[in-house]
Amino acid sequence: MPAHPYLDRVAVSIPLLGLWILLGSGCQTNPSAQPPYAIAPGSRVVLHQSLAITPQATHVTLQHGRVAGDAASRFDPRCRFTITRLSDEPQHLLPEAFVVERITQYRRPFGMGGRQPGALRVAGFGWSGLFDPGRELDYVTDMKLRSETQPDIRRLICLITDDPLGRFLTLSQIRETLGEIASIEPGD
Repeated sequence: MPAHPYLDRVAVSIPLLGLWILLGSGCQTNPSAQPPYAIAPGSRVVLHQSLAITPQATHVTLQHGRVAGDAASRFDPRCRFTITRLSDEPQHLLPEAFVVERITQYRRPFGMGGRQPGALRVAGFGWSGLFDPGRELDYVTDMKLRSETQPDIRRLICLITDDPLGRFLTLSQIRETLGEIASIEPGD
């Protein structure tokens, strides 16, 4: 019995559709879009204004181009400057250009703070929440900073929680998050 003509067309169309999607996905239509790795060691993070860190805290959070503090939304991009020293007094980050020594990107379950994924393991099975489909993930871009005059400033950490496409922040998203407070410049 001969195959149905419609099924023959579908059988030919599906592989062609797959090829068309594969070839079309390699084309970028937005030349200003930059991949998340566009920030490289040697780049500079320029702080344009002084930032205050509250007593008993080791970071200040920026979101939508302003200091957000505890009011930062976890579902919008946010960046935080972190320092090494905890103090009972307010601390100030002064305007300066910091050199990016290293950049790391990783995913971690929301709420793990500074701990990287895989911190808890039971008999070799991941208990970090990475394999729990209901668990929200932070998509973290962690830049280790260097300064000769402000050595306590350690990192600029930019992240988004539960990105629907499972992507790290792009350079343009990080710049938008920092606003006029800070900028990122390529290295020499």
